[in-house]
Amino acid sequence: MSYNGTVRCGHCGVKGHNKTGCDVLRKEWVNDPESYYGKQWAQIQSRKTSPKTCGYCSEVGHTRAGCSVLKEHKPVYARDLLLWRLALEKHFSSIGYGPLAMIRFKSRPSYVAKISGRKQWVYSSDEHYPGPPIGMTPAKMTDISDYDHMTTMFLPAIRHQQYPAIGHINMFGPGVIKTRSSSTLQLPVIPGLFPRLGKDHYGNLVDRVELRNEYSDSDLSDWEVVSPSPKKDGKPFGDIFTSDYKIEQMTKARFARGSDVESHDFRAFKSEYRNILNTYLDGILEISDMENVTVDTAFEPI
Repeated sequence: MSYNGTVRCGHCGVKGHNKTGCDVLRKEWVNDPESYYGKQWAQIQSRKTSPKTCGYCSEVGHTRAGCSVLKEHKPVYARDLLLWRLALEKHFSSIGYGPLAMIRFKSRPSYVAKISGRKQWVYSSDEHYPGPPIGMTPAKMTDISDYDHMTTMFLPAIRHQQYPAIGHINMFGPGVIKTRSSSTLQLPVIPGLFPRLGKDHYGNLVDRVELRNEYSDSDLSDWEVVSPSPKKDGKPFGDIFTSDYKIEQMTKARFARGSDVESHDFRAFKSEYRNILNTYLDGILEISDMENVTVDTAFEPI
């Protein structure tokens, strides 16, 4: 389709039709069915007459556009996504995360430092490791990566699993060479929102914190706010994070044609878990009251 919305044929270039209705391409097939263009026309006709199979629910007789299961799942997904993001937004605001917040790693990440007058990489195993670096978030926050509630909460609890990036800090100590040195911040374990108990590839419950402590001492999700953001509007990731536009955009992307997401990948929140999140948003529950939430207690079974 051209920029002005007019269909243009990909074979003959004439406006007003596409390949499926191209008489020039049809004549190629009439003249020589075994030619390249003849076979192309035959494939088009074969697709038109073969039964449609839905790429979402796998049933025959319709496509994603007419899938009743997909139409049922979309609003549920959007509702759960918004609720989870609102709770996430409230939590990060409550701990002081936002623009110009000062962050300190509790783990021991590697970075470039000046040791005995010499610029060098320092690692957690070094005898003279200067200590975990401190840094500041930028004045303008970027949106958290587009991980949704399902993708995040079902991240496998396995070694070397990368958690969603929520931003970065510009590091300035101790011993950091450049004030412009930066480090990614990853989503930490949060009761009820990114549960401590996750599952490995075999479905076994695994403690994410114990796994991290056992295999890594340079975890980028192990950090704390030591000086809160001066911005107090309750929007640590900016207005777009829980906006109608963002929720609609992420919902469309998940269920779009060409997406590899199918109906068996869909999981809805249990009504009890929705009530817990709403109670947290209303200020009745604290984040610590959600310690016992797991993916099994939060989501309906398949």
